[in-house]
Amino acid sequence: MVQKLDELGFRINFKKSVLIPSKRIVFFGLIIDTELFKIFLTDEKIDKIISLGKVLLKQKFVTVRCLASFIGLVVHAFNAVSVGPLHYRNMERNKVEALNSCNGDFDSEIFITEESKTEFIWWVNNIKSENGKLIRPIQINFWIETDASLEVALTSAARAQSLSALDLHNISFSQRQGTIVFHIQELLKSTRPGISLPNVVFKRFDKPELCVVKTMIRMFCVQKM
Repeated sequence: MVQKLDELGFRINFKKSVLIPSKRIVFFGLIIDTELFKIFLTDEKIDKIISLGKVLLKQKFVTVRCLASFIGLVVHAFNAVSVGPLHYRNMERNKVEALNSCNGDFDSEIFITEESKTEFIWWVNNIKSENGKLIRPIQINFWIETDASLEVALTSAARAQSLSALDLHNISFSQRQGTIVFHIQELLKSTRPGISLPNVVFKRFDKPELCVVKTMIRMFCVQKM
């Protein structure tokens, strides 16, 4: 194969290539194991998460950049830690609120909340035991879903970070146009200085069973009762 590619004019980077068949390969800090059919974090990545987590736990104030760096390591670890997404939202909220208060300055110092510290502790104590995620998820036996959230996700085409920022306290309803508008107040990854965040708009649909606006109005009415 190498000889054939060379004859065709392709230049092979031998330093980044694995020419001997292997059941375990390291790719972007992840170990792909085709025998166990799992993805693992490398020891280097695990040690980096633990060491930085311990540093953050000792501090009352850190820079937003330092917190964001730890969150970046954690998000990357989601590829190998199946329950990882359950233990980072408080850190993300801590970061977003800090950026809101300091006008997006990543070098400003912020106070670490107790909720964030709880998540630091989880990653420090559990990263080794939770390391290892199935490449092919196990078969799902049943689904649990809610009408409003599912329809909002399917019909808005918004990113997950935008959906998580939707707040029932920041909406407006136009009876004439038949629309519900969510006004996003949080900072997102796409936030830039001087550029306002786009609103998430839902319009009335002809089929009642598929209309997000009607479903949400019905939900509001039930909550008021």
